[in-house]
Amino acid sequence: MKKYISVLFLALAVALASGCSEEDHFIREGSDGSAPASVSELQVESLPGGAKISYKVPADKDLLFVKAKYRVNSQTERETKTSAFTNFIVVDGFGDMEEKTISITTVDRGGVESSPVEVKVTPMEPPVTSVFKTLELREDFAGVNMTWQNEHLANLAFIILAKNDDGVLEEREAVYSSVEEGDFTLRGLDTLKNVFGAYVRDRWENRSDTILAELKPLFEEEIDRTKWSQLSGAGEVDLANWGGSFRAMVDYRTGISNYGHTKGNESLPLYFSWDMKAKAKLSRIKIWQRPGGYQFQHQNPRVYEIWGSNDPSTDGSFSGWTKLITCESIKPSGLPYGKVSQEDNALVNRGEEFKFPAAASAYRYLRFVMLANWTPGGKDLHISEMGCWGRVEESF
Repeated sequence: MKKYISVLFLALAVALASGCSEEDHFIREGSDGSAPASVSELQVESLPGGAKISYKVPADKDLLFVKAKYRVNSQTERETKTSAFTNFIVVDGFGDMEEKTISITTVDRGGVESSPVEVKVTPMEPPVTSVFKTLELREDFAGVNMTWQNEHLANLAFIILAKNDDGVLEEREAVYSSVEEGDFTLRGLDTLKNVFGAYVRDRWENRSDTILAELKPLFEEEIDRTKWSQLSGAGEVDLANWGGSFRAMVDYRTGISNYGHTKGNESLPLYFSWDMKAKAKLSRIKIWQRPGGYQFQHQNPRVYEIWGSNDPSTDGSFSGWTKLITCESIKPSGLPYGKVSQEDNALVNRGEEFKFPAAASAYRYLRFVMLANWTPGGKDLHISEMGCWGRVEESF
């Protein structure tokens, strides 16, 4: 019996020792078991909608990261973390310029957290309000145009509102953008006067005031491109290559296999011309790039011109043609060649739109002149779809 008790006691002791050793092992691997020291010597630099907080990092060998905890607004609380090898942390997402309290702690490899150090910051004007001050609404062809300036390239949502049949403002479109100079038009509206609005929202649900304007969209119609035909003649490039054709480029469809395509290794500038079978005062042209991995690369056009004529020459020259606009395809994200963002893809799907000068005359014939594509040194062209809008003065 005495032997049995001794064995039982020994087993219990081993079990307890084993349990303790697991905890001790975790502490040894993760930390020394004590709370790390706090950051010190804090300095604050105000930023638009945020702040940069610099500090002295404690010398604890097992320190893993520094954490800032704060409230962005009444709905959102944030935690921002940065490496222990960095001597500053950036807090952002504030929707106003009121003083904020930031709680900063250090955390070691065992998850042990230091005592918090509180610091006051006063953000500079946040992008959601500074950009709103530049927001403008104006009448456009079959729609309402919205422009803005985004100096800090902040990721923002631009919401366009319009009164419905019950006289209630409701959301009609949301545009997500970080470009410095924004320009977007809500299309498909009739020419009746209506009240429109717009506001700015950021990813932390901060939102600006709402700008309101009573506007009357201008009359516009889409030029019927089922009647379009490509001109032939000296200098005109053939678009019926690699399974493509001019007709596929004006068939109201887009897609990786729906395009017009030159034969390759053309001389620049290259051009093609077409008869719209209508004389029209044009308001805008829209070009859809070939998608499916080709967007903002390969043979999609990057810099090009649109010319107009009512009496085109037959010798391939530009005699009788008038240059209307120069267009440049700009990738919203600014990412390197071969990389695209969600915003880039959204633009490709929507189509790149370019406006004609209001003073331009009405034309029947148009010419597309490519100066450069998205491939450095490229001499080829493919376009998925294109279309024009304006006011038809005469049909043929």
